[in-house]
Amino acid sequence: MQKHVIVAGAATALAFAGLAGTAAHAQDSAWAFFEGEGGLLQAGVQAADGEQLILKCDETGEGEVFAVIFTPSRLKPPSSRPQPRDIRLRYDGGSPDVDSWRYYEQTAMALNTRRERQLRDFLRPLADADSLEVILYPVDGSPIEVTFAVTGARDAIGMVYESCEDNDSPLNE
Repeated sequence: MQKHVIVAGAATALAFAGLAGTAAHAQDSAWAFFEGEGGLLQAGVQAADGEQLILKCDETGEGEVFAVIFTPSRLKPPSSRPQPRDIRLRYDGGSPDVDSWRYYEQTAMALNTRRERQLRDFLRPLADADSLEVILYPVDGSPIEVTFAVTGARDAIGMVYESCEDNDSPLNE
């Protein structure tokens, strides 16, 4: 799964950059939607410097949804193995949360597996936020600070989980 996810994450980021997507249901939503491989719905927002936050799955089923933050900057040297590294998340200017996500060359990823539950902790506060401030900590180099407009995330999360036929949404708890 790891190699597939790396390739899929990079391909999604590039596809998202080149597509306008479709408008979200709510007029004030910041999210764009598009179909990935296999016709599965993906949702994303783009920051001013080209970073992207994407919610997606590569196949249908429980625990298949994941989040990817793509950055044009390198987060770690090229390798097929991810490296767990800290990420700081702050929703609507509140207190920062620090978590550990999988870092690949240009992406940081949150999963929802038996061993890794970062996605759940990420999506719960994201659902009702209007802004998300992220600090990524590359292996070499200065921290990367990104702000995403995320208004409408609750609908985006629901639509991706539905398309992915993943009934394990943290919003159902």
